[in-house]
Amino acid sequence: MQSKNVKKIDDLVALLEDKDKEVCFEAAYQLGKSGNKRAVNPLIASLKNKNFNVRCGAAEALGKIGDKRAVNPLIELLNDPDSDVRCEVVYALGKIGDKKAIEPLIALLNDQDSEVRCEASDALDELQRM
Repeated sequence: MQSKNVKKIDDLVALLEDKDKEVCFEAAYQLGKSGNKRAVNPLIASLKNKNFNVRCGAAEALGKIGDKRAVNPLIELLNDPDSDVRCEVVYALGKIGDKKAIEPLIALLNDQDSEVRCEASDALDELQRM
């Protein structure tokens, strides 16, 4: 049974490179849903995708998986020009729960986008409860 699971994860990881960005997003979603830590490095690589939907999906998936290896690459993405990406990154950092995200999240309390500010506040609350 485990080999089928490994194959499924490998197939999903391969789809992160698909030309169809909707396929990439769905692959990231499924990888996050799986919770499999083997997906962390490929998802981190997807944070650099040119398509904002793919970056959003990768950030969300990393938050669901909760592996601290994603913290620094996510923090680097807090300056993404797209507010939806910043929101997903903030959410992911709150879910992962690494205290090194506190200072960067505090800085986002002054973000120009109100949703980003709200997500940053929620993530900081979540980090304080941990």
